[in-house]
Amino acid sequence: VNGNTEVYSVSGIDIGEYTLKISKPYHVSREYDVIIGEESVSLDVRINLIGDINSDGRVNTIDVSQANAHARGSIALAGYDFDCADINADGKVNTLDVARMNAVAKGVSKPW
Repeated sequence: VNGNTEVYSVSGIDIGEYTLKISKPYHVSREYDVIIGEESVSLDVRINLIGDINSDGRVNTIDVSQANAHARGSIALAGYDFDCADINADGKVNTLDVARMNAVAKGVSKPW
C-alpha cells in the first residue's frame, strides 16, 4: 500500500484508558481507544488522504464511484469511510464532494 510508515514509542504513561488521535496535514484524522496496563501496547494505525475512501493511498475513480453511489443513495458510507468522502467537511457526502473528488482523481486539483 502506498504511504509512509512511521514508528513511535511512548513511555512513562500511567495505567488507564486513553484516546489516541492520529492526524497529519491533508489526511482524515482518526481516534483509537487505548487501554494501558502492565504489558506493552502496540497499535497498527492508518489514516487516509482526504478523499481516499478505499485506503489505497490515492484518490481515484474507485473513490469517486463510492462517493457518487452514496450521494445517489444506492449505498451508505459510514464512519471513517464517510469522513474520507466528505472532502469539504460539511457533514454530508453529496455532489459537491463527488465533483471535487473527480477533479482530484483526474489530476486537475487537490482535495485540500
